[in-house]
Amino acid sequence: MRKTFKTLLIITIFVVMTFSMGSCASFMDEVVLGTFREFGSEMSQTFTQTVSLIGIWRLGEFSWLFDTNGTGTMRYTNGSLRFTWTTDGDQLSITTEGASTPMVYTFSIRDNELTLRSNDSSITYTRS
Repeated sequence: MRKTFKTLLIITIFVVMTFSMGSCASFMDEVVLGTFREFGSEMSQTFTQTVSLIGIWRLGEFSWLFDTNGTGTMRYTNGSLRFTWTTDGDQLSITTEGASTPMVYTFSIRDNELTLRSNDSSITYTRS
């Protein structure tokens, strides 16, 4: 399912970016929405949440940058660290450079807030 989801994500982003400026925008929006209706509401919700994750999230001097290609940068006061990321439902896996085991979080996005939960703690970041 992950490979199918990634493929759909890439195709959808390409289609939306390609046609959003032209007169085909409403037609393409309907095609994209129709495609995701066929995969059920769970995949549609997962897709929406994953797309919403893309961007910059901050808390003080710390920030996460999630790129569309599944890579990103963690920035903090004394430097930065590159990482790769994937989602599976509400699970976010982040593998930093040089690490063999990913950090796994339960994530949720509400308005402009990203909350990451791990074990018994959680932290909330604001979209920049």
